[in-house]
Amino acid sequence: MLKEIQDSKAFETLAKMDQDATEAATLAKTAAEVDVAYQDAKLEREFSSYAEEASLDKDLAELKTKLQ
Repeated sequence: MLKEIQDSKAFETLAKMDQDATEAATLAKTAAEVDVAYQDAKLEREFSSYAEEASLDKDLAELKTKLQ
């Protein structure tokens, strides 16, 4: 009887460990996806500011040409 209880506890422990590992993997995957989305948004903001600067430089060059 004691052996059966121990085996049952061991099985429950293994099942819990498997569940915890699955949850950890899911959380890690989600965290990685969120990080990628964050990095993409960060890069998008950075490149949009470069595009805005380039547009301003172009406008400034056109104004300089008109004034000369």
